[in-house]
Amino acid sequence: MKVSALAAAALIAAPVSALESAVGIDDGAIPIYARSQSYSHGAIAAQTKALQYRYSSPATSLSQSLAQISIGDAIPLINYGSNSFFVRLRIGSNKQEFSLDIDTGSSFMWIPSVSCNPCAGSNPRFNYSKSASFKNLNNYAVHKLQYGTGSVNGFDGQDTVQWDAYTIENQPLLVTTSQDSVMRMALGTYGDGIMGLAFEDGLKQGFHETIMYNLASKNMLPQNLFSIWMNQSDTGTETAPSSSSGKLVLGAPHTSLYWGSFKFFPVVPIPGYNRDGSSTKAYYWAIKASGLSVGVRNSLPAPAGTIMVIDSGTSMMTIEHASHNELLRVLKETGQEIIKRPDGTQHVNCSTVKTLPSISFNIGDSIPFVFSFSDYILPDPKGGDDCTLGFQPFTASLGEGGPNLWIVGSIFLQKYCTVFDLENEQVGFALASDGFTAANGTPLDLATLLANSKNSEADKTSGEMKRPRYSDASVLLAFFLLFYSCI
Repeated sequence: MKVSALAAAALIAAPVSALESAVGIDDGAIPIYARSQSYSHGAIAAQTKALQYRYSSPATSLSQSLAQISIGDAIPLINYGSNSFFVRLRIGSNKQEFSLDIDTGSSFMWIPSVSCNPCAGSNPRFNYSKSASFKNLNNYAVHKLQYGTGSVNGFDGQDTVQWDAYTIENQPLLVTTSQDSVMRMALGTYGDGIMGLAFEDGLKQGFHETIMYNLASKNMLPQNLFSIWMNQSDTGTETAPSSSSGKLVLGAPHTSLYWGSFKFFPVVPIPGYNRDGSSTKAYYWAIKASGLSVGVRNSLPAPAGTIMVIDSGTSMMTIEHASHNELLRVLKETGQEIIKRPDGTQHVNCSTVKTLPSISFNIGDSIPFVFSFSDYILPDPKGGDDCTLGFQPFTASLGEGGPNLWIVGSIFLQKYCTVFDLENEQVGFALASDGFTAANGTPLDLATLLANSKNSEADKTSGEMKRPRYSDASVLLAFFLLFYSCI
C-alpha cells in the first residue's frame, strides 16, 4: 500500500455511483474508499522499492443443479487518490470509527492508540480504556513493527469490530503507541491504519489474525469467500474522496459488477512465519504465472516457477527484471520511445500511447488476461505529456532456488473483478464492469467453485520451495503494509 494513500482530509460523502444508479443496487454495500487515480513519479518508484522489503527473504464440470451462490453484502470502498482503497468500521463497545486500507498482501489489523506519541496528525485514536469489550494481550508489552521505510510500536489486543451489519468479536489487532517520522509523514491527516486480508493458510488449523478468517470461523462469511471490485471510472481525490470507488463483497459479487464467468486458479504456497513464530505454508494469495503476451505475435514466457501475488495494498504491476527488459524491448520495437527516469520508472509521451499494443498476463496454463494501453498507462498527474508505464521491474529472493515473484495491485484489480476463496484455496477473475455500464455476468455457483477446487495437486504445490531464512526484521517486513512507500 502507498504512503500517499494515508493523507486525505476528512471523509466526504459521495453520490451513488453510476453503476448503482444503472442497476438499482442497494445491497447494504460496504464502500471501498480509494485515493484518486493520479500517480506521482516519486511515489511509484518508492512503492516499487518497498515491494523489495515486503516480498524479499521471505481450473471439470459438475452438476449444474448445485445451488447458485447468493450475493454477498458489498462494503463500499473509499478512494483518496493514488489507488489506495479504504473501508470504514467501528471498533470497541463504544464504536470508535476508523478508516483502514484493505491489503490482501498482509494479515494484521492495526489502529493508533489514544496515547500514541508521537503519532500522525489529527487522525482518530483508539481509546481502549473506554471499550468494555477490549482485551489486552501480553500485559501491554510493546513491540516494534519495522516496515521498509518506517516503523510503529504497539501492543496486542482483541476487541469487537462493527463492520456494516456484522459484529465480529475478539478480532486481533495491534494498538500502536508511537510512529517514527517516516510513518507520521506517510499517514498525514487521513487513513488510520490497515486491514490485512492475506490468505494465511486459508481455513487450516493454526495461527490466524485476519478479519475474514474470524468471520469464516463464526460462519458469518458466505461460502467462506470475499470479492473485490474496483471502479475503473472513479474520480475520487484527496480533497474530494469518493464512496463509489469500489466494493469489498463479503461473499460472491453481484452479476452487475462483472462480465462472463469467473476463471479460478489454485493458491500456490509461499511459506513464511506468523507473528507468533509459527510457520505458514501459504501466506499470500499467490497463483502460477506462465508469461506475458504483447499484441498478437509476441510471447514472453515467465521464468519457470514464477508466482503472481495478488496484492490490493499496491497499485503497480511488477515483474522480475528479465521479463521486464523483454517487455520494454518489444514495446520499443513498435516505435514507442520509452524513457527511464533516475528513480527507475519508465515513461512515454502521452500523445503517442494509442499506438501501444495490448499486454496479456498469462496465468495458470496460459489463460490470458488482457490489458489495453489505457489500462496500463498512467496519466501525467500534472496533466502534461509525461505518462508512466504501469509495469515496473522487481526482484525478490525467496531463498536459494525459490521462484520469481510477480506482484499485481489495483491496476489489475480494476480491470478484473476478483474472488478470494478461503475454503477452496483459489483465486478467481472475471472482466469487471467499467463503473458506467451495468454488466451481466454468469452467476457464481457451487459447481464452479467445487470444479475449480479440484485442480491438480501438482499445480497447488508448484510453488513449494525450501523455507527461506528470514531475519527478525524481514519477517515483519514481509507481512505488513506498503502504504508507507508512496511519499
